[in-house]
Amino acid sequence: MSDPPRPPPLAEELAEVLSRHDPVPPTLLDAASATLRWREADARLAALIDEENRALAAPAVRGAPPRLLSFEVDAVTIDLELSTDDGRARLIGQIAPTAAMPVEVRHANGVWAGRTDELGRFAVADLPCGPMRVSCTPDTASGPVTTAVFTA
Repeated sequence: MSDPPRPPPLAEELAEVLSRHDPVPPTLLDAASATLRWREADARLAALIDEENRALAAPAVRGAPPRLLSFEVDAVTIDLELSTDDGRARLIGQIAPTAAMPVEVRHANGVWAGRTDELGRFAVADLPCGPMRVSCTPDTASGPVTTAVFTA
C-alpha cells in the first residue's frame, strides 16, 4: 500500500502561515469536535428542506423572531420552531408520521432526552444557544433519524 500523496510545498507553507497568524478559534474547534461526537452511525440523516427566518418578515418586539426549519428523509419529516432570547433557545417540534416516540436534542452542554406525544409533538426550553441536532426513533423498520446540525 502506498503512502498518501504529500501536499505541494506552497500549500504546506500557506497552512503554516495561516495557523501562525490566523489560527482557528478554540471555540470553533470545540464546536466542530462536538458535532463529530454526535454522529450516529446507524441513523438516517434528515436534510434541511425548508427554512423560514421570520426576522426578515417583521421586526421583533422582544427577542429574536422564531426560525422555522423542516428536515426530511424518506417518509419522516421533522418540523421545528426555534426561538432565542438572552442567549437561551426554545425548541418546539413535530415529527411525522405522528406517534409517541423517543426524541433527543443534542446541544453544546449535553443531551435533552424525552418523548413526543401521540401527535409527534415535543418542546424543550432553556437550551444553550449554539449547534444542535434532533434525533428520533419513529416506529418504522428503517431505524433512527437525525437532523443535520443547525445553530440557534
